[in-house]
Amino acid sequence: QMVSIRVDSGKVKVMSVDGATVPSQCNPIFDGNRIAQGCDLYFEATIPALGLMSYKIVTSEGSTDHATVEVRHMGAPASSNFQIHTSDSAESITLANDFYELALNSQTGFLSTVKYKGTMIKADLEFLTYGVRGGEDSQSGAYLFLPPAPASKYQPQNPPALKICKGPLLDEVVVDYGSVTHIVRLY
Repeated sequence: QMVSIRVDSGKVKVMSVDGATVPSQCNPIFDGNRIAQGCDLYFEATIPALGLMSYKIVTSEGSTDHATVEVRHMGAPASSNFQIHTSDSAESITLANDFYELALNSQTGFLSTVKYKGTMIKADLEFLTYGVRGGEDSQSGAYLFLPPAPASKYQPQNPPALKICKGPLLDEVVVDYGSVTHIVRLY
């Protein structure tokens, strides 16, 4: 089971109950187009069926792997904990593990293909928006979904900021349109 905990500093390590260091990864916390203080700490917890397990997070220099970070369609935010590379590459963004290979469109950040056991599966992800009915007799709201027309494709004015984090435990792409944030994470 992958565990995620927000910590104040990336200078930490995860310890098991027997004192062994558990492999871990820190990803930056994005706040719009800047990086916030602290990081998201990920580690894999091994928990027996119907059981529980304790882990300890301790301050330590250089024990946790920090994700490599690439940003597209935005400037590189300042960070003392992460090396950030900017790119305007037109190549697809690729996330991979031992089982899957995902390709994301370099302009939209949306999933375009999934490769599993040698089989390529095309994907077409998009966001749709709905309007709301107006007028005094409108009953559309929190409990009634009564749009005035069919859904329309979400058409942003600018390309999204793409924040790509890759590390030993997981790869992640944060697609930030400003009003909509989409996250693809592969463990």
